[in-house]
Amino acid sequence: MSIIEPTWEEVQKEILKIRCLDLKIWKDIEDRPLNCESIYELIGSGWKIRHANYIINGSYCYSHDKEIVLEKDIKYFERDINLFHEIAHAWYGEPLNDGFAIINYRRSKFIIAEYLARQSRVNKYLLRSAVLAFNLKPYVYDLVSYLAFPNKSYNAEVKPDFSAKELTKILM
Repeated sequence: MSIIEPTWEEVQKEILKIRCLDLKIWKDIEDRPLNCESIYELIGSGWKIRHANYIINGSYCYSHDKEIVLEKDIKYFERDINLFHEIAHAWYGEPLNDGFAIINYRRSKFIIAEYLARQSRVNKYLLRSAVLAFNLKPYVYDLVSYLAFPNKSYNAEVKPDFSAKELTKILM
């Protein structure tokens, strides 16, 4: 599994292993799910987004500054996954702090944050809430993003990964 960008299958396989560990974070996730209310609570407590020129892995979460830093040139799916990964760190705090995610225990925390990020990103309401609450530009690049932002058009750089037939079926 790569350190930078594990596939969804790799993340799921790792989560199955990690769930066997006695980590406090699973109780926190159950008791305080990452949802639209948590996004608004983060915003209300002062969390903000800052963009920077080049960031290893695309993003960071600075809890002491209540700041999520996103690489300014990342867009579309990659931007939204990085956003939710850092929102997971912000919401769950120290129990999910992964540092550079190289040591196995820290790697587990990275995988949990990545799992939460990918699960959150596929929720159209949560995607819409996070992007708008943090005053980010909405992007349409797949079916979920289309459903989150139905009045936005596709960017010519991005080929949507769903067919018109699939969209019609879901919207009917």
